[in-house]
Amino acid sequence: MIKPIVLGALALTFTVAGAIVHGQVRHRWGLNEELQRRMAALAGIPSQIGVWEIKGNDQELDPAVKTLLECDDGYLRRTYANRETGAVVEVFLVVGPAGPIAVHTPAVCYRAGAFRVGEQTELFVGDHAINLLSMAKPDVTKYRMHVAYAWRHGETWEVSDSPRFRFAFHPYLYKIQTAAQGVVLPDGSEDHSVTQSFLEAFLPELERTAFTTK
Repeated sequence: MIKPIVLGALALTFTVAGAIVHGQVRHRWGLNEELQRRMAALAGIPSQIGVWEIKGNDQELDPAVKTLLECDDGYLRRTYANRETGAVVEVFLVVGPAGPIAVHTPAVCYRAGAFRVGEQTELFVGDHAINLLSMAKPDVTKYRMHVAYAWRHGETWEVSDSPRFRFAFHPYLYKIQTAAQGVVLPDGSEDHSVTQSFLEAFLPELERTAFTTK
């Protein structure tokens, strides 16, 4: 029979161990050096990538959102325009603790903004998989808002139906989200070439800049 004092010691051990793991996952005791380096590396992403050029200035994230994501200054929020076609893409890239970064998906936010969430598909850029959501306003039939997003911890971007569980115990997590205008073609299909073209230029550039930190 295990004595009560032993059970109490075991319970205390598991409680402390659990608290340490939870504190490390949520960075309760501050950001570790690796995450700080990864946050700082986002500043190296260029304002011109091929035919895509920054439009205006980098945009600040709402302080409440920064607190929610626990990302401090580890984000990039800017708009790129294609100088040849005039196409515009808004991009949001963030790195921070896995828990808050994984839990928020764009469908929730866009529904709150009176968008109707339509079809979902996947885009592929090399080995990277990206979710693509088609959003529409109730009174608009021809145009769509194409929202692409994915997470990354490791060598590739990936999608998940349960990101909160898939990425829960990673010490850090990246998320990318883009928004661009799409068009409904005469046959009813949707043209997402703007998003595809941008990601084919942007993702390789991230490999050369933001992901060189080891």
